[in-house]
Amino acid sequence: MRNNVRVLLLSAAVVSFSVGLAYPYFSEYAYSLTGNPLTAGMISSLRSLVCVFSFLAGGLAADRLGRKRPIVWGTALLGLSLLLYSLARGTFDLVVAALLEGAAYFYFPSFNAMIMDSARKGLLGMFTLAVVAEHLPYSLSPVLGGMMRDTWGLPGLRTAFLAGGTVILAAAVVRSWSLTETLQVRRKTVWNPLRDFLSLHRLLKGLILLRILLLISALAMFNFFLVLYAVRDLELMSFAEFGLALALSSLAYPLALPLSRRLGQAPLSFLYSHLLLLESLSPLLVLTRSVSGIFLSLIIINLCGSLTYGVERGSVALLTPQALRGRAEAFVDLSFYLGSSLGTAAGGYLYSLSPPSVMWASFLLFLCGAPLSFLLFRGWPREVPRRF
Repeated sequence: MRNNVRVLLLSAAVVSFSVGLAYPYFSEYAYSLTGNPLTAGMISSLRSLVCVFSFLAGGLAADRLGRKRPIVWGTALLGLSLLLYSLARGTFDLVVAALLEGAAYFYFPSFNAMIMDSARKGLLGMFTLAVVAEHLPYSLSPVLGGMMRDTWGLPGLRTAFLAGGTVILAAAVVRSWSLTETLQVRRKTVWNPLRDFLSLHRLLKGLILLRILLLISALAMFNFFLVLYAVRDLELMSFAEFGLALALSSLAYPLALPLSRRLGQAPLSFLYSHLLLLESLSPLLVLTRSVSGIFLSLIIINLCGSLTYGVERGSVALLTPQALRGRAEAFVDLSFYLGSSLGTAAGGYLYSLSPPSVMWASFLLFLCGAPLSFLLFRGWPREVPRRF
């Protein structure tokens, strides 16, 4: 079982690095090909909407087919979608690649469910480590991708998508050879998303809705439009310099590991809500229109985001039986892409009116989420021990 965790986290780091070569510049890539920021935002929104159906199917597959096969198939499909991005010539091609990418993410519920099955304790630390493995390489590789964009222009980003897709296909082969199935007892489950959602613990249902309506929408606005705002509008840095800022700020991720061990016994209502309050500072710092403000905003969003992720996934593991974990994880993943769809679509509209308004909207959404999350986690069931 421990080998599964090692293989998943190491291969996740490789996939993360490969995607990070070009994807942080996807808004620039789509804008260059379409000439319209609203269209660029809508393409990302469409990808996120596809993920809604993809995750529902992936959660069912994780609990019915097992964890391994969806992980392998989904990883291969993700690699293929990046290859299609590299060949895109306009809006239609980007839409096709985005649809394929959205479909590829059906393996995410199986990925996290396999970690839950394999890790018996230290869930906050384990999932914080997963965030580091998935996000640290993604934050480092944009330095190279930004240099390719600045040096070669659009062909540089095409090359980055091509290289990333090729490496991810190789990672799919490694996962096929190295992973061991963890779901030994498989039940024949019926496709009923509404019933599955209602069967979740009430705290998880509230958390999913909170992520969709406030938290992920805020995060999507911040992440998707920051590069356009910093480089095109404020003209504070080049694309390569923005990639360097992402890379340096990502060094905050490892700091989350010792923090997770210290904070594991803190009341979840206090911990989660105060992390959101800190995250709300990130879009405000961007509005200072300074390189130092943007850099500090990235550090805060990385550090707090990794810890909130650990709380969320640990809560799923503790409040959900193994036979339902795939579908529970699907709904948490689904909330990310539903929230992202709302955030990028609304952000595209706000950005077309006034770029700073996107950051103000992100700040207000985070700020509203803090007290609501405090009330939500106050309802943690006494009969379920918090083994974070």
